[in-house]
Amino acid sequence: MSELLSAFLGALVGGFFSLCAARHSYRLAAEEKALSEATLLRDTAKLVIAEITTAFEIYMAEYGSELLEHPPGAPYVSILPIGANPFPVYDSAPACLSRLDPDLAASLVRLYLRAKGLIRMIELNNRDAERARDYGEEKLRHYAHAIATPPDEAATQQLQELFDTEVLNNAEILGMGSTADGMRGVTSEIQLLLASVQSRVAALAEPTAKRANR
Repeated sequence: MSELLSAFLGALVGGFFSLCAARHSYRLAAEEKALSEATLLRDTAKLVIAEITTAFEIYMAEYGSELLEHPPGAPYVSILPIGANPFPVYDSAPACLSRLDPDLAASLVRLYLRAKGLIRMIELNNRDAERARDYGEEKLRHYAHAIATPPDEAATQQLQELFDTEVLNNAEILGMGSTADGMRGVTSEIQLLLASVQSRVAALAEPTAKRANR
């Protein structure tokens, strides 16, 4: 009887410790998963900001800074090549970013929507700039044919001025002045949004494991 009781107590104690070990392992696994998810969320947010910051810096260096200084209402006859998929990181991370603070997530969405809207406006401006230049080149060929002899320096300068005038006139007809004004407004808005979101993402706390009492 005593042997049976000892075996029963041994099994009971062994089962208790096995249960404790299982619960401990479960807590550790849950904590590691939560830490991994929090780290992934923070790293993704930082990567998304790095993506749009880099894109915006390139845009400002090649196009935006000059655009902001352009006279209001005047066409901006300049072409900026745009890639087919300029924001691959953001486009692949909506499910992850949805777990951010709602206000920060909303700001990120607004930032990217405005950036994509700006891209659409640049594409429209690119198309109209090409049309205006094509028209100017057509007129230039017409003027050049009217010159019997090869143009000297003065005639070449005159042809360049005629080309620029024709391009500008056609750009105005195409409404490129309104497009340029719209791009300037969106560019200024993106500058403010980006600065705000950059500081908030930089302030995100470093994820740490929350150890429960054992």
